[in-house]
Amino acid sequence: MVPYGNVEWFYDTRFDDWARTLATLGAEVTLTDHFRYELYLARQADHLPEEKDLNALGVVLEWYF
Repeated sequence: MVPYGNVEWFYDTRFDDWARTLATLGAEVTLTDHFRYELYLARQADHLPEEKDLNALGVVLEWYF
């Protein structure tokens, strides 16, 4: 298992300001040499054009051949 964290900031030229922040925490789990999966939690905070928040739980399936 490999834990990870990521933060991204988004700039919007329409408003000439920072418009969004996205933070992700998760873990990648290797089952075999050919199959992995990730579970993560994400929080997106929109600042422009209006204040909105979004929370998400996600799963990514990865198959290597």
